[in-house]
Amino acid sequence: MKESDAPRNRLRFTGEWPPQVLWAELPNWGYALDEEHVEGQDETTLRPAAVQDRITDDVAFTVGSVRCANGVQFPALLEVCLQRADGVTAFPASAKPWRIVRLGRPARWTSFEQSWLPEDERGFAPVSLSDSAISPVLVESRLPTSKGQTIRILVHGDGGESHSA
Repeated sequence: MKESDAPRNRLRFTGEWPPQVLWAELPNWGYALDEEHVEGQDETTLRPAAVQDRITDDVAFTVGSVRCANGVQFPALLEVCLQRADGVTAFPASAKPWRIVRLGRPARWTSFEQSWLPEDERGFAPVSLSDSAISPVLVESRLPTSKGQTIRILVHGDGGESHSA
């Protein structure tokens, strides 16, 4: 480890997203599962991923963007598993973040609404993929995967998806 990497390697975020001011330098994040024993940390703790120039299998979240059907674009964190997006959290500038996830068999995209929590405790705004201002929504990673391609998915109003280069 280089001395200049030391501050970066100490960054930890438990129960919250890494702040957007860090995303330019640190687009990739992973779970700190081997540190669950550290006071104040748990299975939700995120730390910078070891690799920051591409999406590897060790990356749990990577920076990207979403562009809604109405042309509005937001920064986003893509939840990735084996270099594929399975969740997307969009961060509108002046509103609560919204999240969509890929679930089921066959897999479909749907809004993640935390309906088990009281409304004032929910961390995500509800979003409807059937809203023509939202869908289709283009999801794109900033970085390429290890295979050299960025993640680029068009999520349709019915929860289906298509991929484009």
